[in-house]
Parts: sequence; structure tokens; C-alpha cells
Amino acid sequence: MDPRAKTKDSDYVFITFILTQMPPGSVGLLVAVMFAAALSSKASELAALGTTTTIDFWRHLRPLAAADEARNVRVARRFTALRGVVAVAFALFAGFAENLIEAINILGSIFYGVLLGLFLVAFFLRRVGGSAVFFAAVTASSSAWPNRRSCRLVAEPTRATPDERAGDRGAPRVPRGVPSAGRCGGP
Repeated sequence: MDPRAKTKDSDYVFITFILTQMPPGSVGLLVAVMFAAALSSKASELAALGTTTTIDFWRHLRPLAAADEARNVRVARRFTALRGVVAVAFALFAGFAENLIEAINILGSIFYGVLLGLFLVAFFLRRVGGSAVFFAAVTASSSAWPNRRSCRLVAEPTRATPDERAGDRGAPRVPRGVPSAGRCGGP
């Protein structure tokens, strides 16, 4: 590692321990074990999601498909591949965020209000049917996405102008990515 590199210590504690304290042969073995564990977990997750999607949605939408198991296996494989594409898209999205927790919170904030609404309806409004709640949740989620985009999903980092680098601070700047009061309901 380059000692002049600008890093956060919390991100490099484990890798620094591995590089400085472990013998060279065990470093490669440990990295291989970590990759194997990650790939095994991801493969299990995608297979479970593909199978669940096939059983819960595909068979529900196509009741006659339940008898053809070979077709169901092919459909499950396609759903698994589709879920893999979604996972890669999220990984690319998370690369734009500062850290993974921020990316999860940004994406999850689109659905948190909808989940709260679902629980409140389930506990307090017994006469509302399942279809109405489902379509309301879909509508609320789809309307939340454009609102989040207009407020900028990921704040862009501020960059110093040549004048600021020279020491002339001038008037205070509003960092890019900070929503204005009128657009996103701020103060």
C-alpha cells in the first residue's frame, strides 16, 4: 500500500492485518476462502429468489404451468439470471455511493414509507382488501422514485475552484447535491 494514499482507516483494518501479520501463502488461501464463501452465498441467494419467484408468481399467473416441472425449472433458471442482472445493477449503483450502507439507505428509502403504510393498513383498516393495498403500494413506490431522482439520489462531491485553491474563499458555496428548499421539501 502507498503510505501517501488518502484512505479511511476503518476501511483498511482487515486488509492491513492480512498483509502485515500473515505469512504469504496463507494470504492467498484466505482470499480464496473469502471469494468461495461470497460466491456460495450469492449463488444460494439467487437460486432461492429464482425458485421463489417461479413458485409464488409464475405458478400463480399460469396455473396450468404447475404440472410441467421441466418448464418450471427452465423458468426458475431465467428468473435466477434476471435476479443476477438486478444484483449487478445494484452493485453498479452502489459504486456511486460513498459506502454500501448509504446505497442501501438510498434505495430502501423509496420503500420504507410504503412498508409503514402496509403495516398501518393491516393493523387499523380491516375492511381494505388485499388488491387495493397492493395497487396502492405499487403506485406509492412508483411515485416515490421520480421524486427521489429530482432530489438527486447521490450527492455530488464539491470540488474547489481555482480561486478557492489559491486561498480566496469568497462567498459561501452551497455544495452540489444539496437539495434546495423549494424542490424537495426542505426548510
